Formats: sequence, structure tokens, C-alpha cells
Amino acid sequence: MVAVLVCAEQPVPLELLHRFKSVVLEESSSITLPKELADCWAGSGGGSGGGEAAVKLHVRWNLTRGQISGPCLTDGRVSDQCSPFHEASLPTGSLYIADLGYFDIEAAMRASAIRELHPHASTNEHGLLH
Repeated sequence: MVAVLVCAEQPVPLELLHRFKSVVLEESSSITLPKELADCWAGSGGGSGGGEAAVKLHVRWNLTRGQISGPCLTDGRVSDQCSPFHEASLPTGSLYIADLGYFDIEAAMRASAIRELHPHASTNEHGLLH
């Protein structure tokens, strides 16, 4: 795994971001590789970003500090829920922004993130808004 960490010297001076302990954006991109690299970088076997060989680059950006973690490289077939950052916890009071591919109901429930989205909203048995 390859990873790079970049930190800003000063916090980002945006009032909106400072409402949260941290504001973290996570994203990944897949790159299809020549099939000869399938032994090194397993792809998903087809579809967009797939193919026999592919690499996925995962990046996490802390907008309040200007800190970038990654890119971390994985096989192209690795789901976003299995991101190399998946086990990294965020401070209480953080805002986490990612697409639906990263959503993990069990992790969200452990962090109480879902239940506190809107205390007056109607939720189902999993704490999801409906």
C-alpha cells in the first residue's frame, strides 16, 4: 500500500467548517490497467472501472485542516466500504462526506451518526430517515 500525508500549516479559515470538530471528505477512483497486470491488481472483471486488472485510489481530505491522506492503492475490485480508511475513527462532532458506496449502517449506528441527523424526523427501526 502506498500513502502520502499532506498537512497545512494553518487551519482553513471558514466559519461554516468550524461548526464541526472536523469535516472529512472521502473518495475513490478506479483506473483500468492492462490485463497483464491482473496478478498484481485484480479488477472487477468488467463494467466501468473494471476489467481484469484495475487499481483503486482512495483519498481522505480533512477540509478543516487542509490535510490529505492518500492516495492509498488497492485492487480495483475492493468496495468503498472496505476503504483503507474504514477503520479510522473520526472525532465526535465531525462531519463525514462520502458517496453512498461508503455507507455502513453498523458503523454509523456505533457512531450514533444516523440517530442524530434530525431528532424530529421520522425514522425506521435502523434509525434511517424515511
